[in-house]
Amino acid sequence: MVSLELFRLGDVYLDYRFEGMKFRFDKATSRVFVRFYGQPEVEIAQSDVHFREAISAGTVITKDQYLSDESSQ
Repeated sequence: MVSLELFRLGDVYLDYRFEGMKFRFDKATSRVFVRFYGQPEVEIAQSDVHFREAISAGTVITKDQYLSDESSQ
């Protein structure tokens, strides 16, 4: 499980390999974005089920890993 403290400290990037998705939480605006591997990002609601699952079962990644079209290993 991702520490919720990270969301108070700054931007958070998550990889949710199970669904082939990556998430970005923008702390300045409290907005959440998702990008499927190889696709551009789109904004989603913080209540999105996949985002919540990524918080529970995903992996924290770097900004560079988020922007990469490769899956994080």
